[in-house]
Amino acid sequence: MSNEDEDVPAHRWFYADTRTLEGALQRGRGVGALRALKDPQQAAEAVYACIRRDHRWDWQIDERGTYLARLVRDLGLDTAPITAQLWSTDRVAPEEDDHAFELSVGVLTRLALAGYGGAEAELLRYLREGERWTYVIEALAAGWPVERWDGLRDPALARLARPAAEREELFAWREPWQRWQPEGIPPWAGPRPRPRPYRETEDPGLLAALTDPALSPASKGEALFELARRPPRPELLELAPSLTTGKPPRPLTGLRRAILAQGALALPQARLWSADPGSPLRGLGLSVVADRGTEQDVPLLMAGWRRLQRAGAWCGYTHLADGLARQGAAASCALPALRGLLRWTPHSYERAHALRAWLAIDRRDSERTLWQGLWDCESDVRLIAVQQVPLVPPTRRRLAELREDPLEDAEVRAAATARLGGAPAGEPDAAGERAAVGAVPPVRLREP
Repeated sequence: MSNEDEDVPAHRWFYADTRTLEGALQRGRGVGALRALKDPQQAAEAVYACIRRDHRWDWQIDERGTYLARLVRDLGLDTAPITAQLWSTDRVAPEEDDHAFELSVGVLTRLALAGYGGAEAELLRYLREGERWTYVIEALAAGWPVERWDGLRDPALARLARPAAEREELFAWREPWQRWQPEGIPPWAGPRPRPRPYRETEDPGLLAALTDPALSPASKGEALFELARRPPRPELLELAPSLTTGKPPRPLTGLRRAILAQGALALPQARLWSADPGSPLRGLGLSVVADRGTEQDVPLLMAGWRRLQRAGAWCGYTHLADGLARQGAAASCALPALRGLLRWTPHSYERAHALRAWLAIDRRDSERTLWQGLWDCESDVRLIAVQQVPLVPPTRRRLAELREDPLEDAEVRAAATARLGGAPAGEPDAAGERAAVGAVPPVRLREP
């Protein structure tokens, strides 16, 4: 299959071409939402399809709930298919439903905040009758203000008292259980401190433990975690290549933290590891270079970026983007790669890092991307866009919408409020606009 851009990995998994409406919606791109709003009839089925199957690359960190809920509301779509999906996946094993249950819960949870389409009533009905109701109450506790869900305590605890099996997936550190503390669930005492078996061992003893062939990898890992808490030790850099395990060899658990704790002292050695194709510490070295490198390291970072692309990787660009951002204008050669990542990646969490790097290197020609970012699925992208988009009448109106939108995250709403500075939407303040835009050319809001 041919690529649409030179920097797109060869495999596309199940994603549609990013230049299509379906592909943009699957990736949660702001341009997808804008196109959908221009053609609601065509967009309806594409939005429902994105709710039926979760298109997040990493469902634990990539965001879609607010994005899809906002599309459902703004397009005036019926919530009945989403409610039907909730019940149809009720008894399907989580690993077999493509996260359709979780995504339907997430979308309905957000819609309920806006009082849209009877979503709240359906969620409450599910809490009374549904099979996976504990997941739903945890989603409500995570996504609603406490005053919206705290009143569900008595019916929830009454249901929890029935079959013991319903307690199996209960975790005391999650809300609402941490607040409600149901009988039989011990109160959460906070995270357990990591054991420190080498707390009393002096640095020479820790280094000696790392060279002991009789010591297990787990014990060496504990020694590395202890070294990471202490001032830098140059000897660790010499030992590092031997501290691997497995085939192919990988760094021992704890080595990454210990090496990063060496700070700038690790940079010369990290450059050598990064440039050595046969080194098992190549990736670790690149992390040090991204964290501590200078302008001379931009080629190393770009070489790491190209290796990920050749491998068809969807993940791993964040620390590289952050490292390039640190170099500012000296990393201008990275701009095509960063713009490409913003277009094609389905790993929407990484878009915020790419956008920050673009703006740090050279913010010219970023106006359209920032405008589209106001509709992005990732709250961090929306936050950056709210803080950085040039202030002109259309963007002021959008910021005012975000400020008042109950679906929007609190941090984004606060940023929109701060950016508007109390001025009525659509009435630009000339001095404030000049200060915000600086040398950036006037915003162009035409769709690609």
